[in-house]
This record gives sequence, structure tokens and C-alpha cells, in this order.
Amino acid sequence: MPWPTRIGYRTGSLETVRGLVGHGLGYSVLATKPVNNMSYDGRALAARPLATPVTGSRLVLAAIEGRPLTALTQEFAVHCRSFFGVPHAHAHS
Repeated sequence: MPWPTRIGYRTGSLETVRGLVGHGLGYSVLATKPVNNMSYDGRALAARPLATPVTGSRLVLAAIEGRPLTALTQEFAVHCRSFFGVPHAHAHS
């Protein structure tokens, strides 16, 4: 089956995608798999694996340049590094 070339709606909100698909108003291709196969209002969703694995995904913790991080933010960054097995931060500008 060929894929349609017309995009009806584009959003940056995962919640909107899940809601529209859950109500049968379309389909979506996402590179991330939700924790469960239900929309936020309890409707069933179907997840299928992509034919080609997606590599190079990043989790980014961003802050305003020149503004000091709060103790809570620093603690959260330490937790993220520990959880994801990253020993140190990679500074990018």
C-alpha cells in the first residue's frame, strides 16, 4: 500500500497526536514508543515497530545561558546522568 503524500495536520504535541489517533482521526509515525497502548482518554492505540531502527536519539536538558541552575535542577541533572548511564554533561552552544 503506498503512503499518502498529503499531510493533513502537523503538531509538535505528542498528546495531540495520541488524542487524534485514538479517536480514529488519522494515523502517525513516531520514532518513540509510548509506555502503553492507550490514549489519554482511554482509547486503544496500536504500536508497530519501524522497519529500520532509529539511532542517535538524544535527551537534552537545556538551561538559560548565564543563569545559575537551582539546586533542584542540578539534582535532576545528576539523576538523569545516573539513570541513563552518562558520567558527565556534554556542553553545546
